[in-house]
Amino acid sequence: MKMCFARAKTASAIAAVLTAAAVSSPVYAVSHSDTGLGDVGLIPYYTVRDQYDTNISVVNTSDTYVVSFKIRFREGSNSRDARDFNVFLSPNDVWTATVSMGDNGVPYIQTADTSCTAPWITTNRQTGFVVVGQTAGGQPIKQIDMTTIGYAGGSVFVPDDGPSSIERAQEGYVEVIEMGVALPDPSVLASYAVHGPTQDCATLAGVYAPVNNEIVVTGSGIGCEVPVAQIGDTVSGNAAFQAEFCEPLNVLKVASNLIKVDEGVAAGMPVSILSNFYNPTGVDDPTAPAPGDLSEDPQSINPNLNSADPAASVQIADGLPITASFFGNQNPGADAVSSLISATDVINEYAVCGAAVAQNAWVLTFPTKNFYVDVFENPAAPIVPFENPYDNGVSCVTVGYEYFDREEGSPDNPIGEVLPSPPPVVVIPPNSVCDESLVLNFGTESLLGSQHNYIVELEDGFTSGWMRLNFPFAGTIFDDSGIGFTGLPTIGFSMKTLNNGVVDNALRSYGISSVHAYDRDISIAEPTPGGI
Repeated sequence: MKMCFARAKTASAIAAVLTAAAVSSPVYAVSHSDTGLGDVGLIPYYTVRDQYDTNISVVNTSDTYVVSFKIRFREGSNSRDARDFNVFLSPNDVWTATVSMGDNGVPYIQTADTSCTAPWITTNRQTGFVVVGQTAGGQPIKQIDMTTIGYAGGSVFVPDDGPSSIERAQEGYVEVIEMGVALPDPSVLASYAVHGPTQDCATLAGVYAPVNNEIVVTGSGIGCEVPVAQIGDTVSGNAAFQAEFCEPLNVLKVASNLIKVDEGVAAGMPVSILSNFYNPTGVDDPTAPAPGDLSEDPQSINPNLNSADPAASVQIADGLPITASFFGNQNPGADAVSSLISATDVINEYAVCGAAVAQNAWVLTFPTKNFYVDVFENPAAPIVPFENPYDNGVSCVTVGYEYFDREEGSPDNPIGEVLPSPPPVVVIPPNSVCDESLVLNFGTESLLGSQHNYIVELEDGFTSGWMRLNFPFAGTIFDDSGIGFTGLPTIGFSMKTLNNGVVDNALRSYGISSVHAYDRDISIAEPTPGGI
């Protein structure tokens, strides 16, 4: 049988089959949020380099449920875990934190928030939060350090062959994955997280190992208990949370920004919000969450972006509903997420120099790349859509680009080169980028001081315009029915700073960010006209 591939906008087979499915019943699969609320937030970048801090806030918009989520800071070389912990939010609560540079180059997370975390307050910044001061209002200021054990050894991860110093943890990206919701009445466990007389963060965190405080299961009040425990049982550890918490709901709002205080520069970052990441029963009723949740120990490597359930995605492409399932794939959950953010081209504007001494950089992050290139995650690495495994500290993908000025002019040779800067010890092939979070700078300056820094060569006279970056050798992820998603799973933004000098003793500097645009290639195998 002859087969051909059609772009999504001309794929009549997709339109006929998937439109019918969408009309007949709602599809609860991971998707881009259309409201700004969801159960997963992907922050494309964090950094403490070059005197930048990264601010993060997570809002529980539910006025009913306590929400638990895992926040994971992944370093930018191979997406290994640099620090993660669990957070519990009261109804209508907000958790805020800042990522900053500490002594001896050790990055840390600092918060004066009173929301509960696990781990809670300890005397060791490698094992929990340590009180380092207090706010003007008397609230304790707490810090926890990032760590090398996720990539250098000493945890459930085996070491990879990349750099082992703490410097590697100074930049990367952030995952916020909701684990479940619970009613604080009747759940005593959830009530410990509610601000007021019932709040007891130490007891809440102590339910986990190594303390293993026991609780008597009081139930969720909405019938979402799972068989690990019954009402009246005495349990501890993660089993207690599984017994009390229900499936995640689309109630989280996540925001983040970069700030460089000494230069008066700040810019918000676009956060990718996903909804319906975890719907194990295939329904989503906020008044009656389903049994099952993603609750895990604070030190667990789960949940992660391979935890999507069902392993399916739904999106609109060229006006058509595209529903895809990946149950038969090696990385089913990660493939579902990747199908939403796969791109053949990344598009944005650029501007450098000028009267305001503009500096400009693009941040690119591949948030599921580790599931395809890290042999710890997949012994068969590399697998599509990526070209090379993570080896000797790099996993390179080929890139190309063409650019224009603001009057549609382009240089005689519009295909330029991307050069690592400074040149690394490991030889990188020409026109390759080799990290999971990286920075492309226009010009020789390094705007964000990244250790994963690349220079985009521009010809003289091209100081502003737009550019198209492409991945010419990106592979195709196929779903169970043959729908193909070609490209690399990519998120990111453009960061620009401008400096207008000092006027009336005031520094006139500021930052601007803009989200990337993308070309996507979604196709389906269908019979050639006239074929059989």
